[in-house]
Amino acid sequence: MTSSASVLTFLRLPSLPIFQQLLLEEALYRTTPPQAAWVLLNWGAGWAAKPTVVLGISGKPQQLVHVDNATEDGIPLVRRYSGGGTVLVDENVLLCSMILPKSFTGVEPFPRPVMRWTGRLYEGVFGAPSGFGVAENDYVVRMADGSMRKVAGNAQSFTKDRFVHHTSFLWKVDDGRMGRYLTLPQRQPQYRANRTHSDFLTGISTAFPDTFSSPQALLHATQEVITEEALRKGFQVAEVALSASSKELSHFDGLIAQLCYDKPKLRSTFFVDGTGAPLPEEANGRYERLLYDAFRSAECRAFLDGQGRSDLGLVV
Repeated sequence: MTSSASVLTFLRLPSLPIFQQLLLEEALYRTTPPQAAWVLLNWGAGWAAKPTVVLGISGKPQQLVHVDNATEDGIPLVRRYSGGGTVLVDENVLLCSMILPKSFTGVEPFPRPVMRWTGRLYEGVFGAPSGFGVAENDYVVRMADGSMRKVAGNAQSFTKDRFVHHTSFLWKVDDGRMGRYLTLPQRQPQYRANRTHSDFLTGISTAFPDTFSSPQALLHATQEVITEEALRKGFQVAEVALSASSKELSHFDGLIAQLCYDKPKLRSTFFVDGTGAPLPEEANGRYERLLYDAFRSAECRAFLDGQGRSDLGLVV
């Protein structure tokens, strides 16, 4: 059991752009106390006009992305701070990112124990027997013909005391878009058997039509299961809903600014070009400079001093 002061905070981020979410995640991961626990939930209606390709920290665009097609269509490439594969984030993708201390999970922060723990957690979301499971570090569903199709990807990052585990759920699969921007990866799980994207992937709305009526229903079920786990482990639970107009957003913008400007050597999330190199400062820095100005403003400082800092366990 943890102390009564331990808090799990849900951040609900409807339509927050993926680059902004990844910067926020990295800031929470690198600048908040190691015992702080966070779950970020996001769904992608706001990305319909601008899908984004997100690569793992060591991903090479030349091998994983049809760079010419992405460039022609103005599709940005983002390198995130965690490992794992390449994801096309659009309006069909739902995101759940957990930043958790080992006191929450009861397992050591290493890939296999964490994957087993998250697999059991998500089995509670999908119910049993549902066909949902884990195969070679992918979340899959077993189809009526016995084949397995991927319904969600994941990526992880670890420190001594906690970990990040992202999950990208496919609500629907846009075969044309997948094939236009993502290559068939050279390194594949054995069960993929070199299948095309359309033969390998399926959407949750297709695989579980009677379980989840909407993307929000899936995220709601996910939040319920994680909340039950938190309460069982003695954590208190809080929730913050962020939108472009919410006052709380400036609080978390300040954390991003701290990562980008006060601790820039820790940062690994960038827009990148077709070779994987970070884009110039004017492209990557414009957004962060705006955040930094807001972070230094008197209004933002008053909010941090008056409300969020102690309640949410932030280091500012």
